[in-house]
Amino acid sequence: MIKNLKKVISSAAAVAIVASSASAFAVTFPDVDESASYANAVETVSALGVVVGDDNGLFNPDANVTRAEFTTMVVRALGEEAAATAATTSSFTDAANTSVHWAAGYIAQGVADGWINGYGDGTFKPDNTVTYAEAVKMLVSAIGYELYAQNAGGYPSGYLSYGGSLDIIDGVSVEGNSTELTRSQCAVLVNNAMQAPLVLTGDITVGGSLGTVTEQQYTTMNGTGSGWQTLLTKFHDAYVVRGRVMETSKSQSGSGLDDDEVSFRVEAADNFDNEYYGSTGSDPVEFDMRVGDTDAANRIFEYSEAVVQKNKDTDEWVILSINTYGQSKTETFAASDVDSDGMGISDPVDTTDFSGVLTDSSKGNYRIPVFKGTSTSTTKYRVDENVALYVNGVEVSDDLDDAFGKYVLLNSVGDVTLIDSTEPGSTSTDGYYDFIMVDYYVDAVVDSVTESSSNIRMFFKANDSNVAQSRLQWDPEDEDVTVTFTKDDAEIAYTDVAEFDVLSIAYDVEVGFAQSTFYDVIVSSNTVSGRVTSRDEEDGVVTIDGNEYEFNERLYNINNVELSTDYTLYLDAFGYVAYIGEGDSAKNYGIVVGMYMGSGDDYATVRLIGTDGNVVEYEARDDAAENAFWNILTGEETYPDTNPSITKADLSRDTIQNNVVVYTLSSGDIRLREHLDPVNDNGVLPFRTSGSNSRLGNYTISDTATKIIDVDSYLGSDSNAGVMSVSSFAEDTDYTAYVYDRSNTSNVYRFVIVVEGTASINPDTTFAVVKSNPRTTDIDGTEYLSMTVCRDGAEDVTLLYEDTNASFTRGDVVIYSMNADGTANELHKIISMSGMSRYESLRDAVLANDNFSSFVSSDVLPYLDDKTDPRNEWFKSTDNKEAEAYFGPILRKDASSIDLIVSQSNGESNINEDIESFTIDSNTDVYVYDYSERSDSDNRVYAGQGGNSTDAIYNGTYVDKDETIVSWDAVQSDDVKPNFALVKVVDNDVTEVVVFVAD
Repeated sequence: MIKNLKKVISSAAAVAIVASSASAFAVTFPDVDESASYANAVETVSALGVVVGDDNGLFNPDANVTRAEFTTMVVRALGEEAAATAATTSSFTDAANTSVHWAAGYIAQGVADGWINGYGDGTFKPDNTVTYAEAVKMLVSAIGYELYAQNAGGYPSGYLSYGGSLDIIDGVSVEGNSTELTRSQCAVLVNNAMQAPLVLTGDITVGGSLGTVTEQQYTTMNGTGSGWQTLLTKFHDAYVVRGRVMETSKSQSGSGLDDDEVSFRVEAADNFDNEYYGSTGSDPVEFDMRVGDTDAANRIFEYSEAVVQKNKDTDEWVILSINTYGQSKTETFAASDVDSDGMGISDPVDTTDFSGVLTDSSKGNYRIPVFKGTSTSTTKYRVDENVALYVNGVEVSDDLDDAFGKYVLLNSVGDVTLIDSTEPGSTSTDGYYDFIMVDYYVDAVVDSVTESSSNIRMFFKANDSNVAQSRLQWDPEDEDVTVTFTKDDAEIAYTDVAEFDVLSIAYDVEVGFAQSTFYDVIVSSNTVSGRVTSRDEEDGVVTIDGNEYEFNERLYNINNVELSTDYTLYLDAFGYVAYIGEGDSAKNYGIVVGMYMGSGDDYATVRLIGTDGNVVEYEARDDAAENAFWNILTGEETYPDTNPSITKADLSRDTIQNNVVVYTLSSGDIRLREHLDPVNDNGVLPFRTSGSNSRLGNYTISDTATKIIDVDSYLGSDSNAGVMSVSSFAEDTDYTAYVYDRSNTSNVYRFVIVVEGTASINPDTTFAVVKSNPRTTDIDGTEYLSMTVCRDGAEDVTLLYEDTNASFTRGDVVIYSMNADGTANELHKIISMSGMSRYESLRDAVLANDNFSSFVSSDVLPYLDDKTDPRNEWFKSTDNKEAEAYFGPILRKDASSIDLIVSQSNGESNINEDIESFTIDSNTDVYVYDYSERSDSDNRVYAGQGGNSTDAIYNGTYVDKDETIVSWDAVQSDDVKPNFALVKVVDNDVTEVVVFVAD
């Protein structure tokens, strides 16, 4: 409860800070490099709302600044924007009012304050570029030093002199006083001026024997505590402090810090909340502070200077900017650059005991040798013997040597940062690094993402051996768990993560992957495709197109990679290979179906069914190739001198599986690489899916790695074969198929030929309900009818049908099989809604028939439960499955059951005898045709429960005295509106229900 309350308070504080102080957080500008000398100044003044970006979110650091724009910056720094925007006129002719110039009010405010003078001709020249001398003059005057600067020589020398002594001009280099300033230079000047001590003025009365006089007193606020006042402290409730981040939400379990908070220890400040902190001031104090848009959470223990702001309404603090201060030293390098040999560990992967790895007995401290850049020698970093090791921001309690070995020496992708921190009250260090901060990631390859009412699950195809879990799972409503996804340096939603994406996941290694309260995930979709030309098992490197790619050895065994084979390498965000898949053109598979000698050719031409289903022809490369293919085709050793011709071999469903080959091409000529035998002797294989896996029998297949050829049409009368995809198979259905060539890398079989069982409708084929009226579309030169349907429990499934003359209407119930290209093949219409856009048309048509199921035929199919009719061949019982369909008015319906009146005689139904009851469960797909929606709206058809019973029909008025016989004539004549339903039952389970809801 405290955690939740804290989040509410933080949100309220954010609103309050924005309202009272222009902007609570710095704006991250993509054109401001974080290493730029002006970056910290831009971060501070943008957080305070003193400087803003353009409409495209850019800062434009090199753009010039006009006098009007700079005046606006100074007014905002003085906290006077409200007064400036209220003013509409100024004393200058070229900025007389806001109609003449947008900045008239800001200019007027500067005149009122006394730090703007303008020119002798009565103009301000607001659109001239501000010069160095002009900008410094405005700032020196604005913070109260006008009189001092005049006495020191006036404009420009006196102002420039004070600009130097007050450090206003620090960090700005110009060629001369007339140099026109850029936005980055102005940001630095304004930021410096906001941190300089103010001169405050006030009247005092001086008395004597001759009477009293009133004089103006000038007070320089360069004291301590409340005696130190700047634009930051006086107008923005902001303070410059020095200290360090001591805790983050990750570093200590149970810290109570939110994800956007740190505990910051203030060790030195001229004025922090009107208190002085330093060698003679108050002792250091720690406050929970929000990090804003800064990287404060990544600066734990680093002595820093920060600008922090207090919200007076909530007393909460926010860090506006932060930067390293003093001699606090940090050194960052890749974990893979640590010289393990130099630490006595020649092969970290095979090492289980890292005892003594950090020990340097000669010094009593530790040394870490690191390769820098391309150097073959190492730089040794001295580490304090009491060093603390943090992994992903969490202090590790394991034995230091073991932890260093696991998270540094065995770390392929993360960075290591060493921190030599200063002691409180000091700006110097002792030369020994006190903290080792490690970024540690584990890789996983996405298989699928699912979402339930309580959890989001991201399943893995493969994952780092250091992670026992096969998925990343979290509850999005659990405020104690944070999951972030970034890709290409931008935050993305988990819904943007796709199959085969590689995740590099940082988590709390102290509690383990499953129990971590944070997961920082870097997503990579980077791939490399090509043929592997070399493989170095020792270094874990393969070569494609002359480029080397190193494997994440905790994820993939490089020994499974085959030379001269095409692969797709899936790379993590750091460039390491996390997963491999065989490319579409990895191998040339074919089925040898003929040979002949072409006129004038030296060698016979080989005819094969290729992986696109088409018969292709290539001339044999030499005698060896000619004889090899002839042997496969006929069993004979040598192609005869008589040059026999076989254009289409006498192959059958029992022999074609023996003609599968892998071949290579060179300059259009073919040679045999391998003659493949099927891995299964019995061709009958059931197709089943389990999770993300698809199998024919016990053999795993996939759309991305398996080529599937349907030879049924070729063995018939067609000149070519068909191509199938995994989605073409029907669940729990037997196919006569043969499987070839298992991949060493994924255990997926690469080639399948299907002899029988393809492209047919069966009892398991699901109904679909047409959602949108069809339109004709052209895809790669072929015209299709395109429409959306509800199918398999989903809405907006696209259906493409090549018969453009077919007629469909919104609400039609259809059943169809799929071609390999995803288009509909065999298609039947179960219910036609043509002419049924009005509810009364449906009701009257249904009730006009003594048997409600006769409506289902609609002159397309007869009764679905009449298996004696040859047109219902597809719906007959197969594999011992009984299939039935029922249609009629709904008697009762709720979320778990439905009762239908399925027949009538002479306009009457017997409730006791003409009823079928069905159980609906989570596996039942329910679709609704809703007459309350407009007939021309796609909302008329949707997936969902809908349409409960109309009990009034069956309660007295329209039944006999025994309340058992329904009079449908009376229902019609009184315009009563029952709901109707179509129910499909397979093997005694209700698989689909289509409900027709009255308007």
